[in-house]
Amino acid sequence: MEKVLTVDPSNHRVARAMARRVADMVIDHFASLANRPVWHEGDAWLPADGRSGEWAEILIDMRSVLEHSMQVAHPKFFGHMDSGPLLVAVLADWVASALNQNMLAWELSPLATAVEEEVIAWLCALCGMDHGEGSLVSGGTVSNLTALLLALQSVTQGRFRTEGVWALRRRPVIFASDQAHYSVVKSAATAGLGEQSVVKISTDDAFRMDPERLRTALREVRASDASPVMVVATVGTTSTGSVDPVDAVADICREYGVWLHVDAAHGGALLFSEQKKHLLKGIDRADSVTVDPHKWLMQPKSMGAILTRHKGALRHLFESGAPYLTRKNETSARPQSRGGMSLQGSRRFDALRLWVTRRYLGDSGLTELVERNLAQVRAWADLLRAHPAFELAHEPELNLLCFRYRPAGVADERLDAINEEIQRELMRSGEGFLSVTSLRGRRWLRSVFINPTTREEDMRAVLDSIEKIGQRLYGR
Repeated sequence: MEKVLTVDPSNHRVARAMARRVADMVIDHFASLANRPVWHEGDAWLPADGRSGEWAEILIDMRSVLEHSMQVAHPKFFGHMDSGPLLVAVLADWVASALNQNMLAWELSPLATAVEEEVIAWLCALCGMDHGEGSLVSGGTVSNLTALLLALQSVTQGRFRTEGVWALRRRPVIFASDQAHYSVVKSAATAGLGEQSVVKISTDDAFRMDPERLRTALREVRASDASPVMVVATVGTTSTGSVDPVDAVADICREYGVWLHVDAAHGGALLFSEQKKHLLKGIDRADSVTVDPHKWLMQPKSMGAILTRHKGALRHLFESGAPYLTRKNETSARPQSRGGMSLQGSRRFDALRLWVTRRYLGDSGLTELVERNLAQVRAWADLLRAHPAFELAHEPELNLLCFRYRPAGVADERLDAINEEIQRELMRSGEGFLSVTSLRGRRWLRSVFINPTTREEDMRAVLDSIEKIGQRLYGR
């Protein structure tokens, strides 16, 4: 049979059959996912070279790819800020892939440009930036880097783009908590400022930035030969889901005239939470905000967003002319090309996924998802507190909780190795998945609840598996 390259009138029936077989295979896999292992050592499966190129044979191997991959949609997977994507978002992603629009230029994506502008306007409005702007990007790392570049443009009165670090008359300093995402330091290095330009502010017992220590650090830097460039407040730290006091940090940034960036890559979903939205007080005062819909909003990877209240700032930073693209439409009301608003050039039509999700669920449906996850982590915390062999590292502020297996009579210095081994054994067993993290120099098991299908019986099963592994390994 002749290979189908693209769909046309001569092969649409064959193409339809190919697509249906893939769709059926994917739906069948996820319908039975709860009965499958959570984790596989996937590289042990890879098929040998020289396999048939026939579609039927490829389908067999694709089914094996489904079965031997990490199952982030599994109800017993609660180890990272990764979720099984919403079905409607997956279907929208299929359409976007088929269209293969390029967000670099309006002429290459006229309708897609309008959709992304609508999505960005919605996100800006949620953050209280009604007259702001933004762009979808690959994720929080690029978004946080963009925020730093915007701050550098601001502190140099727009000269950083043309002069680079030479536009900085004094040593630049960035402030973030000791729990901030690693991409803050990575961004400083990438922008040419160096990792040492990041000053880490100590956190309180709940792993939140201490505003008074921030104020002291800013005062000391101002008194030296350095210049504050940006303060990063985190909404939903990666290890514990802690939320920095954004409003208090905003007061200090205003006092010192420093750019405030709110990294809400994970915690931005609280914009839809009735019970936790108060934690975002002050986000409307930020100069820029990071939100990652591919985390708690259950969008397929990858999708982040950089938002700023400063209209025109992104274009001033990134706009570059290209002789082979249509120039700005001076006399038209049509949107400008969005390629001039991000570090990325060619970019997918990612906005369609979130646009369809909002249409399908509405803001109230997204609220229900977030509240369900918050209820899950509370139930999980109750189960752990009721068991004498487990210890909580903190009270859950968002949908994350760190804890450890702490059998009676085991010295503290052994607990790190014990919990790391439990995590590895649980992963290998396929009976559940948790991650590990470090807090105050100690190793803790880390859980994240994003999957709406996780039930209390799934939690109890994972807890039983952890206890059995601990008893088998350490006999208590």
